[in-house]
Amino acid sequence: MANPNPNPLSIIIVGAGIGGLSAAIALRQNGHTVSVLEKSPYIKDLGVAMHIPPNATGCLLTLGIDPSEHNAVKPSVLTQFTHNGEVMHREDIVAKSGMWQHPWYFMNRSSLHRALRKKAEDVGVNVVMDAEFNVTGVEGLHGESVTVKYGSGMKTGDLVIAADGIGSRLRGVVAPDAKLVPSGKSAYRFMVARSLVSKGLLREEGGEMWIWKGPDRRVVCYATEDNQSFNLVAIHPDSDDWSEKDRWGKPGDVQKLLSTFSGFTDDCLDILKLAEPQTLMIWRLLDMLPLDTWVKGRLALLGDAAHPFLPYQGQGASQALEDATSLAVVLPFGVKPDEVEEMLKLYETCRLERAHRIQEYTRISGQDHGQGVDMSKYTPYNFGHDEGQHSSGILQKWMGEMEREVKRENPIGPILPCNSV
Repeated sequence: MANPNPNPLSIIIVGAGIGGLSAAIALRQNGHTVSVLEKSPYIKDLGVAMHIPPNATGCLLTLGIDPSEHNAVKPSVLTQFTHNGEVMHREDIVAKSGMWQHPWYFMNRSSLHRALRKKAEDVGVNVVMDAEFNVTGVEGLHGESVTVKYGSGMKTGDLVIAADGIGSRLRGVVAPDAKLVPSGKSAYRFMVARSLVSKGLLREEGGEMWIWKGPDRRVVCYATEDNQSFNLVAIHPDSDDWSEKDRWGKPGDVQKLLSTFSGFTDDCLDILKLAEPQTLMIWRLLDMLPLDTWVKGRLALLGDAAHPFLPYQGQGASQALEDATSLAVVLPFGVKPDEVEEMLKLYETCRLERAHRIQEYTRISGQDHGQGVDMSKYTPYNFGHDEGQHSSGILQKWMGEMEREVKRENPIGPILPCNSV
């Protein structure tokens, strides 16, 4: 990687979601030239909240984004109930927070997206959101440069990062046989004002998280937006008819929501009744078998394009953030264009096993086992990870191996004069 005359790489990122923008910021902070192409003038699925667990918080802080400055909420107590309201488990999150390197937050997705986009533009990323950027393919994967084709145009760079989400078009370039499959479950999602929720459930300090579990369905509710709102996710067996146009989500029906969870305790149903028809959405939960590779030549997959996640452990966005962190580690300023393919394979080495393991943990957590699986047993692995440190260790090991290989191929011995033999 030694380069006496370093130049920035020209990097094209397809997709301006959380993973794409995070990668753009990190790579731009390394000194590279970065363009982000997004076909939608707005990003779908922004009107809900999300988990920012400690492993993700560390990634965001590295980018210069502190969730606490964007109305994020630290969880206080997690309470799990049976569907009829009996307490199964109660956990003091505040007491456990010292176990992790960084805080755990609940955060509005749109707040995070706005912060990422502003940061990207502030550091000099070229973010373009236009329907014209409906990417149709790539050319030159193993050439001296790679070209992204879209609409009536094209753009050429040293590498392409496909951060185009669960419905990724570029995934098929890397893994032609990859297919999304229904998981058998769907999820209603919506938010409600804290002021409307029964005071009997509320804690003075806020940060509440409640989970009601039935044999084959569950409701998850947690505080967000500076404790002014609650985010609801209601997961249940999929019984809807789904057309191609609404496979990524469609408006939900409040009466169907209430009917689906009719056997649940009044505390839960009273919150579900607060759903507003104009904002209630339902998503079919899709899964995908793990990919053997995320990289082909100068193209790398990131986030849901590489590893779609079911929602049971709140790690989907976190793993996209870890992907972005890893890419920045293996692509420092000074990497030459002819080294890109090798460095992208190193990114895959850093990330693939961990992302696939958390995917599997997530599937296990979502299985129907009566009152469910104890998700907390996966917490140490999920939360106690520093991707920057992890990828840096793998990079240093790789560089050491390369140095030893060079010495083997070019042994330096005594240089004898020509007339000495």
